[in-house]
Amino acid sequence: RTVGFLMEEISGRIPDIQDLDACTTTIRQLHTHGIIHKDPNKYNFLVTESGAKVFDFESSVTRDELEDFSAAAEEELESLAAKLEDESGIGQY
Repeated sequence: RTVGFLMEEISGRIPDIQDLDACTTTIRQLHTHGIIHKDPNKYNFLVTESGAKVFDFESSVTRDELEDFSAAAEEELESLAAKLEDESGIGQY
């Protein structure tokens, strides 16, 4: 596991369901690189002029750590709409 600290100012806003396509594209890109985020709540995204950015990789796992990467990736994508619509505040702080 690689641990690091990166600071960069990114301007944007928290996504909502209208940003589902942008957030899906970002999560699929992670999957292409063999990473499952595992906590894609709306507070772990920032929508910018150049698309959705994702952060907080504390719970992330790699392809090598999973028995069925494809199933985990599909489950993560299927849960994304509900996470963007969630108004509970879970993940905000």
